[in-house]
Amino acid sequence: MLIYLKQIVESSKVIKKYSRKADVIPEDNLFWEGIDYVIHLLSAGSLPNTESIRRIRAKLQEEKPSLRGKKYTYRRRFEKDYVKNLNNVMSSVEVANDC
Repeated sequence: MLIYLKQIVESSKVIKKYSRKADVIPEDNLFWEGIDYVIHLLSAGSLPNTESIRRIRAKLQEEKPSLRGKKYTYRRRFEKDYVKNLNNVMSSVEVANDC
């Protein structure tokens, strides 16, 4: 529970530091009570595990390519060249016998 709270507080500091808007993360008590409530639900196991959410999202994107987004398409466009260059680099690297 404290891990989530710490991450939220730290990310709000980063957002405020690099944002043009000073009020990106509200500082009113209602906002932080909401955060406390969500963290409480997470720690009590009342919300789905974040890893389960990630797996479900990945499965949906596998079944429906339109949900993958622009970054997926961009990465796939250059994947073959990247793998080819990586294989060239790795073929020139010698591995020690004691590994």
